[in-house]
Parts: sequence; structure tokens; C-alpha cells
Amino acid sequence: MFGGLSTVFGKKDLATEGPTTLVIKSKDIDIHKFSESNIIAMREKYPGYDDDTLARYLIARNNDLVKACEQLDRAIAWRIPNYPVLKETCMKEISSGKLYIRGVCKEGRPLLIFKSCKSFPNERDLEESARMLVWFAEHLQRTMPPHMSKYTLLIDRVGHKSENTDMDLVKHCSAQFQVSALYLMYQAEKVGDDDNICILTRYLLVYHSR
Repeated sequence: MFGGLSTVFGKKDLATEGPTTLVIKSKDIDIHKFSESNIIAMREKYPGYDDDTLARYLIARNNDLVKACEQLDRAIAWRIPNYPVLKETCMKEISSGKLYIRGVCKEGRPLLIFKSCKSFPNERDLEESARMLVWFAEHLQRTMPPHMSKYTLLIDRVGHKSENTDMDLVKHCSAQFQVSALYLMYQAEKVGDDDNICILTRYLLVYHSR
């Protein structure tokens, strides 16, 4: 066992031996969920990506190096024709008010609120909706302190009806971004006794801008 991993937050133990070269800035990243050897292998294949980014891909794929690289390859391929995602390309969806940022949660993380009653799948453009999700994720990522890698999503289901459910968008995002695993990496906490409101603490999307 090593004496500890030096990060901007001090030393942390890792289940491996020998000196470490890891540089993990975010205190939200669990260093026990990936191996340093896989980080080193990904550094060689993806120069320019920091250890935080590579670690998120490994964690999302249970430290499976092949699957993590496949996911990052898909993300890079998606970025080439689609970046940058500009706000004006998804203004109709942003203006709908279904998704918006409102301050921070009690842990100090950015608070993103989704009002499901304002979701109308039959009236939205699928690609624009997907761009809106990416834009918000990128915006949060740019404005978040470097030691933080999670944000809080509050889902407000007050007034929600069956016609507000947008499974096509969920399937589209899963197919395009391959983020189904990460989208499920959250801690759900019901707010009081209200079954219509819950809070999800979630990892950011792992395509991560360089």
C-alpha cells in the first residue's frame, strides 16, 4: 500500500503500490474506483486530457480500460461535427423554462432544476433538446470550481402528466452520448414528504471539453 496520493486536497490512500503520478483536482472523484495503470494507458492514447477527465471515463465503465476508451472515442467522434454547442442553437428549448440553473444546493454545488410539467415531447425538436442538455452541462462545467465535479439536479414533478414524459429524448441521448451509466450515477433524496420533488446529485457528462 502506498503512503498516499498527493492531490490539491492532501494525501489519500490508494489500493496499489509504488509512487503515484496521478493528479486529481476534484474532491468528488473516488480514487478507489479506478487504477493508476489505466490512467497511464489512457494518457498515452489521449494526450491533452487531464487525469480528472480520464478517471471519470474509467469510473463510468467500472475501470474497464477498453470500454472507457471506446466511450471516449465515441465522445470525440460526436464532438467533431457538433462543437461548439452555441446557446443560440437551442434557444427555443432554453426559453421553455423546463430546465434552468438556480444558485447552489446546501453542499455548495450548482443547482439545476427540471420542471417536468413544461416538457412537451410532441412540440420539441429532438436534436435541439439534446443540444440544450449539452449546453447546460458545458455551462455548469465551465463555471464550476476546479475542485468540484458534480452538480445537483432537482426534478420538480408538480403538475406532471403522462404526456410530459420524454422517453425518446432519453433514448436519443443514451444512443448519441453513451452516457446511460453516468446518468444513473446519482444519489436520490426525496424532499420532505413530497413524492413529486426529488434531488439527484449527479456526475457531469463525461465527454468533457478540453
